[in-house]
Amino acid sequence: MSQDTAPPTDVSNMPDTKKPLQRTVEDYCSMNTYLELIRDQRMQFCTILNDVENFLLAEQDEPSLQQAQKIEYYRQEIRNLFRKANGLVDMMNRDKKPDPMMDDAMEILVREMGFVENTFNSQLDFYLQ
Repeated sequence: MSQDTAPPTDVSNMPDTKKPLQRTVEDYCSMNTYLELIRDQRMQFCTILNDVENFLLAEQDEPSLQQAQKIEYYRQEIRNLFRKANGLVDMMNRDKKPDPMMDDAMEILVREMGFVENTFNSQLDFYLQ
């Protein structure tokens, strides 16, 4: 053996990374349930942002107490949605089996929460100008 060549690596104890993850029927059911919950959460985000936008577009008058109450209602609804989404992420983390698809789904949900908050604040800023 020459000085330039490294000794062969013992791969007998290394995990087989080409082998698919072994999943049970329960794993698939659990993943589908979580993905359905995430999809539902995302739809609720879209609905609340659409409702806020429609409300703000319809309100062309000077801001009033009733409008402020409605805006506070939307703010509370978004907080409730965030609580549910955070609870879902926590539940998924506790129940987590290594799965890149679930990691991606959780990451998307967390990013969308930031998007919802930024969009809501932008809509309010524009309305209150």
